[in-house]
Amino acid sequence: MADHLDREFADEFIDQMFIENVFDILDKYEIKKKPKESTLHSFLASYTKEKLFALADENDIEITKKWKKAYLVEYMHHEIMETIEERLLILGEENLSLLQKFKFHLLYEKELRDDEKRFYWEVYPKAVRMGLLFSIDKDTEIVTMMPAYLLEIVNDLLNNFAETKKKRQAQIRVWEQLEEALNAGVNLYGAVSRSMVMKLWKICHPDPNRTFEEEMEFFSSMSYIIPMLAIRNDYYFVEKHIIGNHLLTDEAEVSELYWYTFNKMKINGKFIEYYEPTQQEIRYFSKHSFDRRTVVYKKLKRLVSKLSVETDIAMNFIEFSIQKGYPLSIVMDELNTFNFFHFNTEKQLETFVDLYTQLSNNTRLWENAGYTPTELFEIERALRMHENEKIAEIQEEDENHANIIPMAHYKEEKQEQQSTRSKKIGRNDPCPCGSGKKYKKCCMKKNR
Repeated sequence: MADHLDREFADEFIDQMFIENVFDILDKYEIKKKPKESTLHSFLASYTKEKLFALADENDIEITKKWKKAYLVEYMHHEIMETIEERLLILGEENLSLLQKFKFHLLYEKELRDDEKRFYWEVYPKAVRMGLLFSIDKDTEIVTMMPAYLLEIVNDLLNNFAETKKKRQAQIRVWEQLEEALNAGVNLYGAVSRSMVMKLWKICHPDPNRTFEEEMEFFSSMSYIIPMLAIRNDYYFVEKHIIGNHLLTDEAEVSELYWYTFNKMKINGKFIEYYEPTQQEIRYFSKHSFDRRTVVYKKLKRLVSKLSVETDIAMNFIEFSIQKGYPLSIVMDELNTFNFFHFNTEKQLETFVDLYTQLSNNTRLWENAGYTPTELFEIERALRMHENEKIAEIQEEDENHANIIPMAHYKEEKQEQQSTRSKKIGRNDPCPCGSGKKYKKCCMKKNR
């Protein structure tokens, strides 16, 4: 009975996530009304100016908010069409096939087929964010449409996909390399800058003969691809240079995490570089959002498998909680609320708490710029020790120099002494012996 309830809850949870996924996109990019003409220009014109700004930001299209809407639509139409082949190739053949199939679709309350679910999970958000697909909510149904000319381009590309891919082979290889670096950065740091993605790419693809100018030229030429790769992987793209993990709540949380981490790395007035992974780590984190290779992780998963029929869902929740830095008390409350699993003995509870704590302390956390809490603690301690050593050295120097006359003062005193010795005494001046007589009447004769 408990197993059945767990499965039922899991299905309900997934359905709820599916609905939220569709409506999140719709809330951001719903057109005002269905256009009279099925052209990209007409569909773009059906957006409000604010939604055109949002679309431009997601695609890193440089616009000015003072532009009139007509010019804004014209410019964005040009920019999308200029990169249409790249957009479609990055979506991929399977996704394009689904896009072709559901070019015009009505979504309403009914049991969806598997291919419909897959379309709305995997293709719909990407295509809308790339400016290829448009939706309107008509109370009882959501209507999704694709401009006719774009559909023709999709059809042509699918008919010649292998040939086009071969022609673009060199470029696609670079895109795949950048995507590997992007995925690793997002999984390691949660929110990563475009320049950090390039840095990770350099680690994986070093070239001692590559000049700085060649490097900058490459980064400039490939920079426009990163927002498309972010969309392909359902990541956020904010502030023109920050890519955020899809597990973050919204764009505001992406910015908050990025700047919080950036400022946190300023320790004792010194900026600590983000954790720099090895090639092997980059390749691992490009495919995994969490480090599941450790002994502690495997022990915890074995324990969870004894407590729940939904081991993967439970472990995903645990991973998410650790990355978000939730206190253990909140995690325990959530586990009970969502009925993920039950502890049968006190020993199981103690073991879980111990393993969870160990895993938390040795996991590469977003808010720590990729460092584990243990690593960051050691860095901070080393900096404090270094700072204390410098303070101790300064104090020791102060003590050693307390009785030493400063060089400037020494020079002044020396000069005064020399000046006194070298000054000529006049005949009628008081005698320096202190007798009160004039010098000529006293010691002048003796000094001759």
